[in-house]
Amino acid sequence: KIPAVEMECSGCSGFIRVQMGNKNRFLRKPITDSDSEKNDLIASLLSNFSIFESVDEFNIRAIVPLLKISRYPKGAIVLRKGAPAQNFYIMLSGTAEVLEDSGTCLSRLSKSDVFGEMSLISGDPVGATIRVVEPASILSIEGSDFKDIIHKFPSIQMYLARLLTKRLAASNVQRTEIKSGILTLTLPKGPAQLYIKTGNLMRADYASKAGREAVFEILMETEGRFTFNPDLPEDQSDGPRIGSLMEILLGASKMIDEKGCDGG
Repeated sequence: KIPAVEMECSGCSGFIRVQMGNKNRFLRKPITDSDSEKNDLIASLLSNFSIFESVDEFNIRAIVPLLKISRYPKGAIVLRKGAPAQNFYIMLSGTAEVLEDSGTCLSRLSKSDVFGEMSLISGDPVGATIRVVEPASILSIEGSDFKDIIHKFPSIQMYLARLLTKRLAASNVQRTEIKSGILTLTLPKGPAQLYIKTGNLMRADYASKAGREAVFEILMETEGRFTFNPDLPEDQSDGPRIGSLMEILLGASKMIDEKGCDGG
């Protein structure tokens, strides 16, 4: 029960946010003009990031209040492998590296790169350690808010599906710990599936197309949803491979870019 309270208002110069806390206290926070300007600036910046490029400005503004900005010095650990998944992260500035158990750098992260998404989606612990190389500003979104966002915006789901596929291919090339599985996507023309083993594409099906043509059609889509199952059936695991997943992705992406340049 919220106790009775009296408030005096000196005029309509802002808003009062009232929130119940653990000790039944009110949290009153005025939203000032400077806050609004800061939100506008962040929204404008995010609209240029790949993950949000298909989200309109109005909806990006709605996402901004969910973001928290943290600054990390050189050498700071943002995420540690094995920790429970809690947040989704976006690099605002600076550089970080993705480390395996031995301390070997698997890849580097810079402005607009994202991380932490797969642990939130799968529910598994964090899969790699993230260490800051150059002082960085990093945006974070709580896991529950992140899941709401990806369910609301299919374009973000599709972005993450492409990202997952590329990261699986890259990690399989660089690591001795092999990841295989089935990437299933729900797309405008129907379901699609990519069967992946040790960095190789074993099978791809979408819109009555198969193999490399199916991958091309999948990458042409801008909206969709996906799931990843790490269990690859034996009949797909032992079959002939189509080719290196990374090479196929790069080739398909190049074809799409050339098609766009030709006005196709």
